[in-house]
Amino acid sequence: MDQTANKRFLDKTLEGKMERIYTVKVVPNAKLTKLVVTEQLLKVWVNAPAVDDKANKAVIGILAKYFQVQKKNIKILQGQHCRNKLINVKKDLTT
Repeated sequence: MDQTANKRFLDKTLEGKMERIYTVKVVPNAKLTKLVVTEQLLKVWVNAPAVDDKANKAVIGILAKYFQVQKKNIKILQGQHCRNKLINVKKDLTT
């Protein structure tokens, strides 16, 4: 497993599957829903409130569409109740 110096992401490739961990900054209750990708992190604006896990579900939906994976392949590792999160994305490279 390789690690970058700034711990932006961890890569792991095994048997045609890749896992990557991203740092994500979430802005709930935004007027627009959008995703901005920078060198250090992903920034996601969602119009869902940060109540009853609605914002987290919206973030997972946006990231699933961006990475072209199913929602079940995206997990919040840290930051379930804060704006800064670590998100694990699993992708099948054989398809």
